[in-house]
Amino acid sequence: MRRAIILIAACLVALIAVPVTAQTVVTNPTTVTFTASADHSAFSLDGTTSLVSKYEVRVSLATDSVVITVLDLGKPLPDAQNTITVINPVWWAALTPKTKFVARVVAIGPTGEGVSDPSGPFGNAGPPAKPGAPMLKK
Repeated sequence: MRRAIILIAACLVALIAVPVTAQTVVTNPTTVTFTASADHSAFSLDGTTSLVSKYEVRVSLATDSVVITVLDLGKPLPDAQNTITVINPVWWAALTPKTKFVARVVAIGPTGEGVSDPSGPFGNAGPPAKPGAPMLKK
């Protein structure tokens, strides 16, 4: 009995000790940054085919995983820290304003795809809503 009480108490402490943090929503992004695939520079066993042909960013609503747009990144070179950064504000501006999205980077090669975990939420703030029509009086 004492053992069960200690186990229950330990579980409760573990649950209480876990901090809950909300992810900050990035508004009007212009840049995507990610770690290159471990196979970015690798070749097939016979040495003739690159294992990564290109990368894509797949954007979906934050509430589900249905892809609504795909952005072709090509195969940019990673920097010294193996990070790839692509700047293109036009991609993000076309998204529906005032909606939360997430993105996944996909490494694509001749033998399949490697899909990243989702990004934090982001969205396009868009212009403010229009005000009501003015009423002019004399």
